[in-house]
Amino acid sequence: MKNKSIVVSRSDADWIKYYRKTGEIDYIQVKWEKRKSSLIGKLDSFLDACQFIKYLIMHRKMINQYQSLIVTGNNVALATLLLRKLRILKNPKVVWWGFFLHSNFSINIYKVLHVFFESKHVVYVLFSYFEESLYEKVFGKKTSTLVLPYGIWNEEIAIPTEEKDYYFAGGYSNRDYIPLIEAFRDSPYKLIIIASKLNVELETIQIPENVKILRDVDKITFHKYMDHSRGVIIPLKNNLGASGQMVTLNAMARSKLIIINNNSIMKEYIVNQDSGYVVQDIKKDLINLLNKIEKSPTEKMQIQERVRQRYIELYSRQPSIDNTKAILKTINRTS
Repeated sequence: MKNKSIVVSRSDADWIKYYRKTGEIDYIQVKWEKRKSSLIGKLDSFLDACQFIKYLIMHRKMINQYQSLIVTGNNVALATLLLRKLRILKNPKVVWWGFFLHSNFSINIYKVLHVFFESKHVVYVLFSYFEESLYEKVFGKKTSTLVLPYGIWNEEIAIPTEEKDYYFAGGYSNRDYIPLIEAFRDSPYKLIIIASKLNVELETIQIPENVKILRDVDKITFHKYMDHSRGVIIPLKNNLGASGQMVTLNAMARSKLIIINNNSIMKEYIVNQDSGYVVQDIKKDLINLLNKIEKSPTEKMQIQERVRQRYIELYSRQPSIDNTKAILKTINRTS
């Protein structure tokens, strides 16, 4: 048996590319054509999982030669865990890389259904320390969890040189935009929100003139608006896992002023009044904070410098490489 990991995934992520080059992992990119039907999303995902099961079964002899099998994505991971439970796959460890659940409903569902998928061979890799406690009663006792702080592998993110007259908020999942808009209503400040067409709650309120909403823009446009903002605000609705991290990290890398609400994962990245600000209530507390920030440009600059340094030390390419390497070593450690 090869004492290394094989990653089976639909996307060739930066960390996969890096460790393929070092020879520390092998990789199979699974491709299949996306259906052009109008099937609802959940059924579509189920059919994707069925295709993935078929692929794993066809290639099981080769896959079973490895100490660990790493998979990403909820549907394909569930398919893989099921095949390990049925002993069709026989890797000593099957790793669900980047496990997350977006709602209390899905957490409660998995708490019931995990017995059909889990075995002592299952390892969950989480992207925050908070999720260890969040999922403590969700996973079975025989499984194991590892924490890999979520970082960015892109070394080419530049610090913007020009700020315009607006604040910025963006992203889709778990966003609480209504209180944010109400905070800006009748305020002297401008706000640009880049959301998704799936943020249907934005259709339910009147948008004030000082708030502009864009939807489903490309990545370059998204980051251009972030670059030129006076600060980035990340209002999250529920204190759950895996939301807001990518926007936060991109703002940190760009040395932006960052304001979050009281969310456990976000507070792993942003330390209040040191590398950003934490407000308890976006609607009630935000504008007073903005007034204070606007009157203290020196303090704002110091916080921007510290958030950039925190990013470099903990979440940039090199710490991401080191942290991922440690996780891979732990996964492939034979007992």
